[in-house]
Amino acid sequence: MGAQHFQSLCRDILEKQPGVTSASVYGHSGQWQGGIDVLAHLKDGGTCVAQCKCHRKFSAAAVRKASDEFLQHLTHWEERDVKRFILMVACDMSSTQLQERVVEEKRRFREFGLEYEAWDVNRLANLLAQHWTLAYRHLEEPWANKLCGGPPRQLPGS
Repeated sequence: MGAQHFQSLCRDILEKQPGVTSASVYGHSGQWQGGIDVLAHLKDGGTCVAQCKCHRKFSAAAVRKASDEFLQHLTHWEERDVKRFILMVACDMSSTQLQERVVEEKRRFREFGLEYEAWDVNRLANLLAQHWTLAYRHLEEPWANKLCGGPPRQLPGS
């Protein structure tokens, strides 16, 4: 899966989350994006943003760099009522080094009044498993069926 496709997948998963009214990929390749890839509007009127990284491996330094990319443009995003930043990564982030870096980023973002989350491939798969239609749209049918337990079934009529 390429970077653009991964962004679309992340957008669709984010849009299905409680409290989110809509989400869109923010900008095109080559455009200024202010350290984000996905912009989501929240029911409470605020904004959630996400940065998507379609990598096979990710390091603690890469987590810090992704956070720094966003924080360079913090004034811009504060004016747009951003409340939450999510780093969405297409690989596993279970190593202790990555987990510790995420804890540090949460602390750092809290100082600016922002929530910080990191969603790795495992979290994304768990969220996608709840939505067979999205899985089918972004993955081949066998993968969607494996991830979601098959297509949704209709109950027989009474």
